[in-house]
Amino acid sequence: MKTVILCLALAWATFAQAYIYSVKGLVAAAFEGREQDNPLEIVLRHQIGQRASGHLLREHLYSDGNVVFASWSVEGSNASAKGIITPDAYNLMGQKSYKRESRLFVSYLTALDPQKFVEYALEEKFVRRDQLMEFKPGYDLKTNPKTWKPNNYYIRQDDIFLKRMVGEEPAIQVTGMDEGLDKRLLFFDKDLRGLRRIEWREEGRVTAWNFDHFKKFPAGAYFPRRITLSRGDVDVISSEVVAVNSLKGAAWDKIKKGYTPPSQNISIPSAVEEAFEILLRYR
Repeated sequence: MKTVILCLALAWATFAQAYIYSVKGLVAAAFEGREQDNPLEIVLRHQIGQRASGHLLREHLYSDGNVVFASWSVEGSNASAKGIITPDAYNLMGQKSYKRESRLFVSYLTALDPQKFVEYALEEKFVRRDQLMEFKPGYDLKTNPKTWKPNNYYIRQDDIFLKRMVGEEPAIQVTGMDEGLDKRLLFFDKDLRGLRRIEWREEGRVTAWNFDHFKKFPAGAYFPRRITLSRGDVDVISSEVVAVNSLKGAAWDKIKKGYTPPSQNISIPSAVEEAFEILLRYR
């Protein structure tokens, strides 16, 4: 898939004087290698707040592409929780829930079908529906390649382009909602290994999930090793993807049994409550 995308980009550059990126192609490349039939386990370790006074939270995400289970444990204490992630909230087993403002973070890490991520990006205005169009009406790729005229039919999206990020390598920016001081932006790795950034700009204030240090895990796909949640120039949460495992048969069945019936009590120290809400709200 990546080879095809790069070859097409190079070919079309001859006509358009620059690389032309497709939202569908970028998302497909970000999810390449994920097996539709094998549920995933994502293990993360979060540093919430400053190292001297913050907390370390270990998280497991389990997904078969339809349902997402999660568990958390606070290092250095007996505090732990389990829950089921629905489209609207984190429902912790024991009568506590946290509202979700975005589905993209979890979808990016756990979805097996890239179309699900695209649907959420459309709903949350990180992508516009017109940006999904690649060709003008009447362009037929089933015809003889000698008759193709990409310069005439391929749609160049002015708000999808290569952007140099401060202190980092360039990334491919996709501008969704753009209403003055309010924006929704996605950034994709220029080498097509995954998503680099999910960014909200609300009245000029920037909040973003940042993904980097990509690695191909044994599960067969690229995932970021390092993740941060930043507000302005401050990293509120720093996370590490410890492992990505493919779950098969009995292993997945065992995970599911651990989440029914919902009877586990919640024990989260009050000092962690605010950081915990921040961690979950934007994902």
